[in-house]
Parts: sequence; C-alpha cells; structure tokens
Amino acid sequence: MIKRILISFSAVVCSSTFAAAQSPDTATLSAVVISATKSPASRISLTQPVTVITGEQLRSRGITRVSDALRTVPGAILVENGSTGSVNSMFLRGGESRYTKVLIDGVPVNAPGGFFDFSHLTVDNIERIEIVRGPASVVYGADAVSGIVQIFTRQGRGAFNMSAEGRAGNRGSREITLDANGSNKLLRYSLGGGARRTDGIFFLNNNYYNGTLSGSAGITPGQGSDLLVSARYTDAEYHYPTDFTGAPIDSNSYRVQHRLTVSIDGKRDLSDKVGLRLRAGTNEVSDLTEDIFQPFSVQPPPPMRHSASMSRNKRRNVEAGFVVHLPHASTFNAGAEYVAESERADNSEGPVGGSDSPTSSFDADRRNTAFYTEMVANSESGSSWTLSARRDDNSDYDAFNTYRAGISVPGGQSS
Repeated sequence: MIKRILISFSAVVCSSTFAAAQSPDTATLSAVVISATKSPASRISLTQPVTVITGEQLRSRGITRVSDALRTVPGAILVENGSTGSVNSMFLRGGESRYTKVLIDGVPVNAPGGFFDFSHLTVDNIERIEIVRGPASVVYGADAVSGIVQIFTRQGRGAFNMSAEGRAGNRGSREITLDANGSNKLLRYSLGGGARRTDGIFFLNNNYYNGTLSGSAGITPGQGSDLLVSARYTDAEYHYPTDFTGAPIDSNSYRVQHRLTVSIDGKRDLSDKVGLRLRAGTNEVSDLTEDIFQPFSVQPPPPMRHSASMSRNKRRNVEAGFVVHLPHASTFNAGAEYVAESERADNSEGPVGGSDSPTSSFDADRRNTAFYTEMVANSESGSSWTLSARRDDNSDYDAFNTYRAGISVPGGQSS
C-alpha cells in the first residue's frame, strides 16, 4: 500500500431549499437487500450473510477505489500485483478469483471465464455495494460459486445537489470528482465522474490514468410502474516497467482499457400481489497492450521489435420474470434469463517502423438460457426459509440444474 499525503478541497452547491433537502449520501436506507434473492428482501429474512457498504461510508472515509472498500469485508482477500492500476483480484471465502460474480446495476461484468479485474473500478457515483458471501449460483448462474459483488449507481433524491472535490499528494497523485443529482415528481437523475493520475511507485514508466463517467435516470410514469436506465464508462491507461523478472527496465510498455456498462430495468405491478420485471444490459470491454522491446541475441543487437495484443469482449443479457407477494412479506419468483457472450483477441509482432504480423488470434461465442424459481417465506415467529432451483442450458456445456435450500431462525443465521 502506498502511503500518500493528500490535500483536498470540496464545494457544494444546492438549491434555495437546501436546509430542508437531504443529500442521497445522508439519506437513511431501509434494511432491504436486493442482491441475495430475485426480489428485494429484508436483511433479517435472508439465509445468507450479506455485507452492505453505502456510498456515504465510502466518501466519509476517503475511499476512491472499490477494491479498497472490499478489503474490509469478512472473508474477502484483495491481491494487487503492483502499483495503482495493476491487476487486482478478489478471492472470496477461499474461492478462486473467477468464482465471484461482479455486477453493476444487475449487469454481469466478469470476463469470459469468470475473472474480474478491480484495478479500474472507482467509487464515483456509487450509492451502495452489496456483497453476498456464499454460493449464489441459483440466483446468478454458475460463476457465482463463492458469492457476488453488486454495485448500484446513485439515484437522485430531493432537491438539485451538486458537489466537487479535488485531492493532490506525493508521487504526482492528483484527482478531481464532480457529481450532480436530484429528483422531482416524475424524474430522478444523477451524473458523476472523476479523473485520477499518479506517477506510480517506480522511477520509470509507471504512471496511471483513470477517467470514469457514470449516470442514471429513472421515471415513474404511473403508480406501480418504474423505469431506470444507468450507464458507466471507464477509460484507463496503466504503464508498467517491469520485465518477467520484476526488474523495472521497460520504458514503453502499457495497457489501455475501455469499458461501457449499460442497464435498463423496468417494473410493472399488475395488482397489489403480482408484479412483472424486465431487465436488459450490456457490458463491452476492449483491452490493448503494447510494447517495444529488444530481442535477446548475441552481438550485434538485433533490431527493436513492436508487439501488440488486442481483445474485445461483449456480454448481453436480458431477463424477464414475475413476483407474487404472499403473506408475512413472503415472495415467490419465477423467470427466465438469456446471456450472449463473445470474445475476439489478436496478437501481432513486427519490426519497429514496419507492419506487424499476426502471431495468434482467438474468436469465440457462447450462449446461455436459464429458467429459475425461488420461494422466500417468513413466519410469524421470525424464522424464514428459502427454496430455489435453476436450470441452465449452455451452448458449450451440457444442461445442468442447481438447487439451494436455506433457513434462518431468530438469533442466528445459517445457509
């Protein structure tokens, strides 16, 4: 961990009713968890351990990266293999890094194969983070073996509010963040982002840049109806000077990543007991790694060569389901989900100043269709239980079924 001395400033602009208005950061959130089941549930009725980190907590502690927030979660280990911007992996409950599913507003953002790199994920415009510890494959699919991390974008509440904050410190570290949010009877909105730079911990080629823009807009066209659209874009560039031995000798190698995540979430109540939900999302990531190097050889030295590796993966998902509200805040959920993944990768190499020659390429697609049911029941005594089942039909694997049963009693929690 790099020790930094930071100098910060902040400014807040509110409407004339600012004394009565309340910022989303200080609004009291109800004890409801969205990520553990297919419909929002009270924390006391859950049969899995869940940690909730609010945006207020993050900003009050000066945390700017999601990975730093997750280090405080019981059972979570974050491993970073270098300075700021290097690959950052999460290991939850002893599982492999690809066993934790990461979502932004319900959209899966893991790379094909399950791995997720937390190095470029900032807390800009985040309302809360929910971490479900333990198997969640029945709810979210086969890659949620050890648990899930879901990040929710801030939604505007109350009068218009705007703020700005800046920091600067040693090693050339500086950052600035801006955000604005608010709501009226029909519309709620938020927009926030930030830019961060640092020179890194090495004297050579170790600078890092991250620019993030995030926003959401929600409308309530009528009683029992709601539509929410959110988006997050990140542009990051990381320079690394180390070779395969760890020696800082490379003056030009770097990696660039662009990520766009968009979520659309619609709800409609058919009656006071039955509701419909439709969710769609997309996550697109492009990565480029480039380097100019001197091949190993006897004298005289061979010409310098250029290498490049480019990949792009896309993940589209759509889900439709319904929920039936039963007595004692119990619920029954059923629905279907379709996911389409694709990945394209190319590696090339050639003399500096000449044209690169392809050395390898990769092109793959995968589809998955899933059907699920879930029953969450609560009794008058305060105990609750969960029964759920899921069937996945994957284009690359045989169809398989997943089941889960859990029970929670007053004074304890088990799963």
